[in-house]
Amino acid sequence: MSVALFEAPDERSTLKITAPFSSYGVAHVAPAMPLEEAIRTV
Repeated sequence: MSVALFEAPDERSTLKITAPFSSYGVAHVAPAMPLEEAIRTV
């Protein structure tokens, strides 16, 4: 299993980062912090 850490401002950016790895299987994207906390910080 491989793990990549990255920061992406939106879903489109996330897809640009994860798309090259799609041949290795289904990518699982997990936020670095809970959604509720992320919303409060914005």
